[in-house]
Amino acid sequence: MKLYNILAISLTVFGAAIRINAQLDICVDIAASIGILSVFLPGTLQYTSDVLHWLETSAQEATCSVRPSTADEVATVLALLGSTNTPFAVKGGGHTSNPGFSSTTGVQISLENFADVVYDEDAGTVTIGASLIWDDVYLELEQYGVTVLGGRFPTVGVAGFLLGGGYSWKSNQFGLGSDSVVAWEIALPNGTVATVTDANDPDLAFALRGGGNNFGIVTNFVMKAYPQTEVWGGILVITQDNWNAVLNATETFISTVTDPKAEIFIIFGSAGLVVADVPVSFISLFYDSPDQPEGIFDQFLAIGALLTDISTRSLVSMVESGLAANYGAFTRGTWNTIPVPAYDSTFLNELVNQTLFWSGQLTSSSSILVACGIEPFLPSAIASGTTETAAYPYTREKVYSPTLMSMYWLLPSSDTEMFSAMNSSIDTLVSVLAAADDGAATEVPYNNYAASTTTLEELYGTNLDRLMEIKERIDPKNIMGLAGGFKILPTV
Repeated sequence: MKLYNILAISLTVFGAAIRINAQLDICVDIAASIGILSVFLPGTLQYTSDVLHWLETSAQEATCSVRPSTADEVATVLALLGSTNTPFAVKGGGHTSNPGFSSTTGVQISLENFADVVYDEDAGTVTIGASLIWDDVYLELEQYGVTVLGGRFPTVGVAGFLLGGGYSWKSNQFGLGSDSVVAWEIALPNGTVATVTDANDPDLAFALRGGGNNFGIVTNFVMKAYPQTEVWGGILVITQDNWNAVLNATETFISTVTDPKAEIFIIFGSAGLVVADVPVSFISLFYDSPDQPEGIFDQFLAIGALLTDISTRSLVSMVESGLAANYGAFTRGTWNTIPVPAYDSTFLNELVNQTLFWSGQLTSSSSILVACGIEPFLPSAIASGTTETAAYPYTREKVYSPTLMSMYWLLPSSDTEMFSAMNSSIDTLVSVLAAADDGAATEVPYNNYAASTTTLEELYGTNLDRLMEIKERIDPKNIMGLAGGFKILPTV
């Protein structure tokens, strides 16, 4: 039997079976438009992969999943969803923490087939598919001796990272990941495909640098390429008896180090499955050169560590060393962020206090880990862009380091308690900063860490009116509003 006839019969059977449920009609329509082999129902391996997220709390059971293969197919699917007012979600790497931001009970669009990494030596750019995680990107680029401004940990997805801003191991030198994007291939809500640049649509380019998933579905990103040698760094795992020494070393680093090649990421974690219930800190040290810098990290290295993995290594190896801190994967979890203009001893100590307090308070729940992440950046991290070229951050007068609070647990029955604990912890931390008159309660939270309750005014500040005007031009019917996320509305 010819393949065409097989597909026709399959589609007929598929349609007859599922049109019994009107909610599934759109899945049949999509199959008829882009091919039955691109649409998957619950129970298939493809569907299971498509709805899987890094956190269980971020996943939902979709009606069906769809894997378009081209930007035109994405645009076709988007037009069908818009015309039928069908809720949908778009999954790239699936690393978001917020429920419903890249998951749905409607149609799950998986960008699985957008997985190429193409280096253009003449143009000095890299085209990157929206389904990839950064570990895959760095591994492919290693052979060319170049890299891009991507995530610091291996499981972070490309699309969400770049649409939300994106802090890199090289941000102190070259800025945010979103600032280094020079073109976007995007399926627009009107059912067309465009390649957006600063030259042909500066307003939409502005919106795509931090404006999230409000303006269409980006299928490929074109980023600046940067030369990459081996680097020096890795991770230290340090137990609680040396946490004061870690805090002292962190304060010294923040107050004295101005070398943009040097970065740190400090995580304090307590309770549950972390190294046999022993509270530990994960200290990621990075220097963008093969040689250990003199003096910069000596105070950290002098602390007695439970585990040391520091060496001259490839960038891929550096990023993969962060797997030791890949806590929380495939559990339930929540994140939130406190934008910190300047770390001081009072705030650093309160971060640690909150970590220990809540790990103790939540022992009767299914909590397995409470953690905080300290991420100091230099002003140069945001100096490469402007408020005219990027939606995030909405002010660049000073850098706000995106401090992360995270909590992880096992059972859905603990959800309410854990979300409440996160809210209380954030309130306490914000009050500590407010007492210092640092404005952290209202200024520049990092989109990619922010809880779903964060307001648009908090995220986009003075850029919000401009974003709403762009939304009115690009998506006047608010088709992208059928997907989750921080939803910008068209101007009225």
